[in-house]
Amino acid sequence: MKTKWKLLVVLNAVVFLIFILIATAFVTNRNTLTFTGIMLTTCLAIGTYSVYRKFIEPCDMPSEKDKKQLQEYVTHLEKEVELKTKKLDNTVKEFKVINEHLVKIATVVEQINKLSFAINTTLHLDEIFNTIADYARNLTSSEYCLMILTSEERNLSIGGTAGIPSQNHAINILQSNNGLCRKVIEDGRPIRLNNINGDGNVVGLRFEGLFVRDFMGVPFFSKGKTVGELVVLNKKEDDGFTMEDHEMLITLGNQAANAIESKKLQYVERETQLIVMIKMAQLAEKRDPETGGHIDRMRFYSRALAEEMRNFDNYKDMIDDNFVKSVFEASPLHDIGKVGIPDGILLKPRSLTKEEFEVMKQHTTIGGNILDGPPFLKTGKEIALWHHEKYNGAGYPHKLAGNEIPLCARIVALSDVYDAFTSKRVYKEEYSHEKALTYIKEEAGKHFDPDVVKAFLNRADEFIKIKEKNKN
Repeated sequence: MKTKWKLLVVLNAVVFLIFILIATAFVTNRNTLTFTGIMLTTCLAIGTYSVYRKFIEPCDMPSEKDKKQLQEYVTHLEKEVELKTKKLDNTVKEFKVINEHLVKIATVVEQINKLSFAINTTLHLDEIFNTIADYARNLTSSEYCLMILTSEERNLSIGGTAGIPSQNHAINILQSNNGLCRKVIEDGRPIRLNNINGDGNVVGLRFEGLFVRDFMGVPFFSKGKTVGELVVLNKKEDDGFTMEDHEMLITLGNQAANAIESKKLQYVERETQLIVMIKMAQLAEKRDPETGGHIDRMRFYSRALAEEMRNFDNYKDMIDDNFVKSVFEASPLHDIGKVGIPDGILLKPRSLTKEEFEVMKQHTTIGGNILDGPPFLKTGKEIALWHHEKYNGAGYPHKLAGNEIPLCARIVALSDVYDAFTSKRVYKEEYSHEKALTYIKEEAGKHFDPDVVKAFLNRADEFIKIKEKNKN
């Protein structure tokens, strides 16, 4: 390559010198020299071209070996690019799979959190079990889900279901059957089988329209013992239940076990609370033996009113099962404050003087102070403190009016007056249901909340039955 460039430099220098010679000849008008220069230039140009074709151009052309090496290098680069492209595609696919998995996990976590909230805000186990079954069915994309419970004698029962039409809700568990449901309970191990394609006998269940294509059941435990299982049937996708579905169902099974333990503790706690409240109410009632049966009637009157008002549009968001239960349990405590009233006033067989009535009115604030404590006494405190308030603000002890008075106290106010009207006291005879009804209708918007009066009128016949059933 160096020789090539040397030849080019020499030839260019010669051409340049000849060009100078020709230019000088033109200037001096030496025609002979000019002609000679032109001829030399022409010959030199022809010679330069020949040298280029002979020696230089072949040097610029790659050899066969160079071509081969170049082709091999290009092929290598193409393979490298293809390999890198495949790796990049695989990485993108992996990221997509990871992203999809993370989205699924996030969805599951969200659903589990919602389920936990639903469990913690629901008192009834059957509602909890139905909720868990519904979540399990949705998260595993299955046709049916059943929560099956087992007793100490290993008898199976349905705790909750999802996906089974109400008209087909008559579900039979084949107790003598050794199907898959029984096997999960007996072995205490999960079972996942796809493409079974059999009837209910395969799993030990029977309800209208049941055909078992896929089955998955996981047991759940309490204190080391199998207490039930979650069963899902028939994956909506053709590939059947996956290991991911399996893990999901185990998680929900654990939720079910935790719910059972939690609700057992809650039931024990609420039973204890109820016993405490009833004993406190009985303590107050024993001060006045002529009010026998009063606290029981109050409970049922108040519950009937709360249940009826639950049907009113403007109370649907305020009144739920917990509210009804709280009113039922706490209403007997309305007169707990009478334990602080002297016998001479509490048991006086005649009408009270103005001064004595002022003392009697103190039983509301005494009751509120007695029940000012744990959260489970909150409803009892509101009832004891404000059940003598009037809707028009003319009551006591704080002259609250309208919705300033807690709803539970407005309900118990009517129940208390109705029972006082229709019961015999040392200072009065028993009045009829009709007389009590007339008085309550007249006092709507004055003494009583008009909505509570409306609920009473709708349940008036039930009040008669409650009174007859709880006379003593």
